[in-house]
Amino acid sequence: MIRTILSDWKHLVMLFVTGVTSPLWLTRLQSPEKEIAVNLVSQPAFQLPANNAASGLKLVLDGQALINPYLSVFL
Repeated sequence: MIRTILSDWKHLVMLFVTGVTSPLWLTRLQSPEKEIAVNLVSQPAFQLPANNAASGLKLVLDGQALINPYLSVFL
């Protein structure tokens, strides 16, 4: 059976097409370029009412107090 496959040119062409060109084609499909889309959903401020029990709360980042902190939610 293998001798028949190797002696017929159509089988050799199909072996070449599937064995050599399809991996090359698949690597072109798997592009190394990646895309990302980011949407800003909300951006509320962390402002507490003055009469709140946590009014003395201070947010600090790298030793510096944050004046107007806010939370960004991305989707």
